[in-house]
Amino acid sequence: MLTLVLAAVPQSAARRQGADGLPTDFDGWVFSQITGILPRVSPADSRRLWQPILDLGPPGHHWVERFFRDWFTDGYQQAPTPEAFTAIWEDMIRFAAGHARWSADQDSYDLAGMVKELLDCSRGIYTVAKDQAYTVAIGRLTPAFDEARGKWFGMARVGVGFARFAVAPAAAHLLLPEVLWLSKASETVTATKSERDLDDALITFLHEAWERHRVELARDGVLMEAFQEILTRLAARSSHAALALRDRVVNALSN
Repeated sequence: MLTLVLAAVPQSAARRQGADGLPTDFDGWVFSQITGILPRVSPADSRRLWQPILDLGPPGHHWVERFFRDWFTDGYQQAPTPEAFTAIWEDMIRFAAGHARWSADQDSYDLAGMVKELLDCSRGIYTVAKDQAYTVAIGRLTPAFDEARGKWFGMARVGVGFARFAVAPAAAHLLLPEVLWLSKASETVTATKSERDLDDALITFLHEAWERHRVELARDGVLMEAFQEILTRLAARSSHAALALRDRVVNALSN
């Protein structure tokens, strides 16, 4: 059934318009069946099912995005343990990060949509990132997320999504590492219409990082420098929230 679905997927941008440009109900049903069994089969069998979907790249981005939406609902619900789910998820992230069709020099808008779904940045607050039983398992994905950061965080839509993901309950172990990740990414982020959304997401992220980890930030010079670099860039754009947080941080550090 997966072979039938993939045979009908557009293979180039020129074929993305019209009736063949979106997944059908049948496609969605097949994906829901696949994602429901992925956490319950061997890693090799699992990869045989998800890899051809990720191979589609931007020309088939609607199918890739639909697959991940099912993965973070049906797959999440069927996983026997958090570790069973995140082991496959990590494999997907690392595979995509090394795939030519997932390179940042591809169609950036469609690629950003796929990456957001891959990293659960679109639906994370409803599923995995909201489930505190996944806190330890997601924390162990820090190296994989760091690899994703180096690959895709220069795209504003991805930065927005992951800044919001990192403040979710189960992503607690990612909050401090992401201070460094987003400091690097926000220096080079591609200017798009999402940049204002990125500023809003970043200030919320910085606020949460300060509220939860002000002691750790104050003690770690590297983290504090990265934190203040992001805050300074936001304050320079006359963000009232950033200016208020900057004053709070300065007052706390001077006392």
